Parts: sequence; C-alpha cells; structure tokens
Amino acid sequence: MQTTHSGTMCQQGCQCLEKTPRSYLKTSKGYSNLKRIIKGNKKELAAGYHAFHTYGLAMLKQKHPQHPFWSKPFLNQGLSVLSTEAFARRVADSKYGLHYNPPGIEAAFSIEVFRDCFDQQYDKQIGHWLAWQMQKTWDVKQNIMVGVQHDPVTYASRIYEAARIGNYPLS
Repeated sequence: MQTTHSGTMCQQGCQCLEKTPRSYLKTSKGYSNLKRIIKGNKKELAAGYHAFHTYGLAMLKQKHPQHPFWSKPFLNQGLSVLSTEAFARRVADSKYGLHYNPPGIEAAFSIEVFRDCFDQQYDKQIGHWLAWQMQKTWDVKQNIMVGVQHDPVTYASRIYEAARIGNYPLS
C-alpha cells in the first residue's frame, strides 16, 4: 500500500475514509468550528445534512463501485432513512435542510445510486423527492431554485446537483 498525507491507499487505489488520522480532525480549525456549531443542535444538523452526506457517498460509489465499504451493514441503515416520511418532515423543519441544502435532489441521487438498498419502488421515491424539492423551492417566474435568504445565488446554483440524476417522472 502507498502512504498518503491522509492515511493509506487501499487496494482499490482510493483513500480510505476509515484511515483519516483523528489527530488531524482534532486540530483542524474547521473541525473545532463545526464541533461548536453541532454542540447545541445535533438532531437538526443531522437531519439537514444527511442527504448531503449520502449524495457524497453516492458520488464515491460511482467512482469506486466495487469497494468493500459499500457492503457495510450500517450503510444500508443510513440510506434507508431517506425513504421515510419522518425524515422528510425533519428535513423540511431543519434550518440546515431545505433552506440550506437541496435535500430532495441529494436524496434522489442517493437513492438512484444505492437502488439495491431500496425496494422496487425506488423510481417512485426518486420522483417523489425531486417533485418535493421543486414544489418547495422552484420559482417559475425566475426559473431558479429559491428558498434561502442568506445566500440565494449559491442556493440557486445548486441545481447542478440534479445533473447526475437520470430522467424520472415527478410524482
């Protein structure tokens, strides 16, 4: 195995997330800032960023589909949350969810890539998440995603995340 700045290279040739040194995370200014933010509202932050994290995992799976990480049991548990109504409600209520990230797009892409973790209705779930996102945030007059006050330009530009998703009917 080759050594890199953040751990080791696995036999698949990618940097394993499990090998990232904890000492780096503990000394990183970004980590300490994130830790301070998380301290008071872990559940809200978790709900708001869950689809964002699964979106990133889905991109990694596309790049390294045979990596042994994808067979870990906890991964299915984390992904299955995306298909629940309770999660959709928590995301809608979280200030880090719909008003900060485009979780409908992120969940749809995650379900598409990890379709083996979902029932045969995954295409309907994808359509549901995309329709939900557009219903909540799409401005027909401006032809952009809207929904945040603090950085509307960045939020509108995050429609690019939908480019990775196939064509699905919005349900």
